[in-house]
Amino acid sequence: MPHPVLHAWIDESMRTVGVPRPSYLLGGLLTDPTLCDPYRAELTRLRTTGVKLHWRDLDSRHRRRAVEVLAGFRAEFMVVVAAPMDLRKQERARAICLERLAWELQQRGVARAFLEARSTRLMRKDDQTIEYLRGRRSIEPGIRIEHRLPSAEPMLWAADIALGVVGEQLAGDRRMVDSLDGLSDRVSIVQIDL
Repeated sequence: MPHPVLHAWIDESMRTVGVPRPSYLLGGLLTDPTLCDPYRAELTRLRTTGVKLHWRDLDSRHRRRAVEVLAGFRAEFMVVVAAPMDLRKQERARAICLERLAWELQQRGVARAFLEARSTRLMRKDDQTIEYLRGRRSIEPGIRIEHRLPSAEPMLWAADIALGVVGEQLAGDRRMVDSLDGLSDRVSIVQIDL
């Protein structure tokens, strides 16, 4: 039986408080895109305010519920953590994480990856990094990487939740570490020393 085509939804996060070393996180979830409509509906029901769900805006009860929802997805979660991050060189950390993440996604058979949209200037930087990596053959032509607005794509919220959980774990929050039990066998974390 052939493996399903996988897509990935990717977000970023930075942790500077409560962690041993300032860290840049880039990652999200990988799944069969044909499964995503019910996932989008579940994520939309989690939203408490605004046009998107954001981990930092959730109280502990809503965070637990968000993790429970993710645990029900047939998905793998992949996060690249780069540390110590120099706050003045966050784009360097992103480029390094993007290179490793793209390699990890390719190894898992991801055909399309959707990065959360940023400002036009920063998305252009991402595109330049991707083209540079393609030129070096670090990213194969078979994977398509593009930006999406989180207000229009709830699957990006799942990436934000996954990064929130990993960030809390880095900060030593036992409640979040314990909540990873339902996800732990599907979460891959790659550490990069900057």
